[in-house]
Amino acid sequence: MKRKMLFFVMFLISSFMFLDVNASGNVKLALSCPAAAKPNTTITCKVYGSRTGSEIDSVEQLYPTLSGSLKKASYYVDYYDISVDSQKNIGTITIQTGNVGSGSIELVFDKIHFVDGTVQDKASISKKIVVNSTGTITSHNTVVSGDATNNNNSNNNATNNNQTNTNADTHLKDIKLSRGILTPSFSKNVYKYSANVDSDVAEISIDGIKNDVNQVIEGEVTNQALNYGKNTFKLIVTNGASSKRIYEVVITRKDNRDTNAFLSSLSLSSGTINFSKYVYEYETRVLYDVNKLSILATPEKATSTVKVEGEKDLKVGENIVTITVKSEKGNQQKYKIKVTRLKEGEQLGDNASIKDIIIAGYNLGFDYSKYEYKLLIKKEDKLDISVVMDDLNASYQIVGNDNLKDGSIIEIITKSFDESASQTYNIEITKPNYTAYYLIAGVLVSLTIVIPILFYFKYVKPKKQLVDINGNKIDKEDIFDRQYRKKLSTSVPTSSVKNDSQGIVSNDALINQSVSNSNLGHSQYAVNIGELNNQDIVSDNDVGSDKCPKCGRELLGNPSICPYCNTRLR
Repeated sequence: MKRKMLFFVMFLISSFMFLDVNASGNVKLALSCPAAAKPNTTITCKVYGSRTGSEIDSVEQLYPTLSGSLKKASYYVDYYDISVDSQKNIGTITIQTGNVGSGSIELVFDKIHFVDGTVQDKASISKKIVVNSTGTITSHNTVVSGDATNNNNSNNNATNNNQTNTNADTHLKDIKLSRGILTPSFSKNVYKYSANVDSDVAEISIDGIKNDVNQVIEGEVTNQALNYGKNTFKLIVTNGASSKRIYEVVITRKDNRDTNAFLSSLSLSSGTINFSKYVYEYETRVLYDVNKLSILATPEKATSTVKVEGEKDLKVGENIVTITVKSEKGNQQKYKIKVTRLKEGEQLGDNASIKDIIIAGYNLGFDYSKYEYKLLIKKEDKLDISVVMDDLNASYQIVGNDNLKDGSIIEIITKSFDESASQTYNIEITKPNYTAYYLIAGVLVSLTIVIPILFYFKYVKPKKQLVDINGNKIDKEDIFDRQYRKKLSTSVPTSSVKNDSQGIVSNDALINQSVSNSNLGHSQYAVNIGELNNQDIVSDNDVGSDKCPKCGRELLGNPSICPYCNTRLR
């Protein structure tokens, strides 16, 4: 029994010893190249890649290295396109061959950063190619992953293993860049350089200037595509079989691509969610009649792309709708909505929304997403309000719809069928102010009544006309004159003849009655307007007469003031 336990423990120890403890992300590369090529021709190698674990976020350095009879290389590699587990074509390398001989190509991914934060130190792949007149030979392909190195390419690593021959010059005279500035300035004994270019610089050319006509330069590029970030190029200078020198140039392409992968809004044609760009999972329910959704997902940045999946052909029960937002730089953010399609006949229970509010005699202008309203009404103290719920099983209550005044608030409070949700809709009442109208109307009515009355009394109503016993008209001046004469004749004896039946002085009696008075020079009678009947008559001869120098009226008794115009006479 003890022996069996011992074997079991040893088995566990051996299992852990061989357990792979690599980082969560791991990249493997492969090259597909011709085994052989003719001199001074162009060949193309395909690059394949696969990964395990997290997606790739960035690669610090990505570069090919040539040696031997392989002279120039241009390449394009998209490491974002590397898929999980299976090898996938992610780019190409175009190689210019030189003279007859052999050479090798090595493709290096240096410092691979993954989205989950892990880092792979290095991934590389090398391949040997024979250059001969026939262009045919068997090739050797070695795949290296992780931090392992390739024995066939030990002389082309990142360090500068310069081997010089005292009889041959392998120094360059200069290095020329199509874009950017070489830093530091070129010196033949400085072997590492860098240059920065803007994000809009998509390609570059690098040329080595020979210091000796017998030099052979490998690694020069023309219109080489640049990845964002660091791009490493190596110029390998040879001058004879045993001499070699490597100049390294790192071109850093500025990466100002936007990394924003958020949505600014998210809405559904059916069902409801409370969207927030930092909330990535939602749940909603739709009726049985809804078998697909229309989803409007708007990214915060116009440079981002949005992909919606799972919104069609909804099955009864749970469905997952995924909205994937990809930034300009390649960052991704996923939003998920669990959509439950109800069975036939089932009703939604968590919907407290109103579908419409109808007020008799008025147009409220109801909006599904609006909760505050203002309504101008007439004189009503109460409104006839009808509410249509989005879910017929939901309930509502109307508060404040009595004794309506200017500024009153009517509240419509809703509650879902399962009482898990509620909403409040407010309607502010406005009534017109009639006080000003009443004042204006009162003034107008007053004017329409008073003005005609004043006009009537001033211009229309006939004046009272006085007449004597014979029907002759008597004006006010005659009456005043007669009163004045009577006042002067108070000391003069008078006699009158009266009509016994009427008590009125007759014209004949007035004529026949004469009183001799040397002071009166004409016949005139002083009659009071209220004393035309049954009054004593004074003869004109009883009083003296004169005229007013201003108004020309006749004056009786030599008065000091004219009784007609009030002019002082003396």
